[in-house]
Amino acid sequence: MEKREKLASWLEMTGYGALGGAVLAAAGGFWMTNLGGNQGCPPWIEALMGLPGYEGCGAFGAIVSLLLGILLGVGLTAWLSRTPRPGRMALVLLTVLLVVPTALGGYLSANGANDAGIPVLLAMGFGLLVVGGVGAAAFAGLVVLLRRG
Repeated sequence: MEKREKLASWLEMTGYGALGGAVLAAAGGFWMTNLGGNQGCPPWIEALMGLPGYEGCGAFGAIVSLLLGILLGVGLTAWLSRTPRPGRMALVLLTVLLVVPTALGGYLSANGANDAGIPVLLAMGFGLLVVGGVGAAAFAGLVVLLRRG
């Protein structure tokens, strides 16, 4: 693989890893927060996270889901895509960054959500993409370095 192909492959894996990490972190965090709030959080998670109740469960679910999403995003992209197509990855990320927050904001506003909560949700989603991107960039770099060819 020449340098240009390696860079394109790294960018594609990083993008999909960040996207997978952000989506799964949000889903896992909300799911574990709900679980901890309704059924109680296991004591070992509270002790590990240093937070009581649903806060500890939510943080634990977000962190574990973020790591799993990064591994799935980078791993599946490396496995399925032998020819990097960074243009496709850019289109998917742009669509997700523009369409999903707009749809979520419209849904929340239509269902009586306070408009002040929408920027917080958007900032949280962007923050998860940034954190997922950093982890995905490191993992994708390792995959590109270890890949033969």
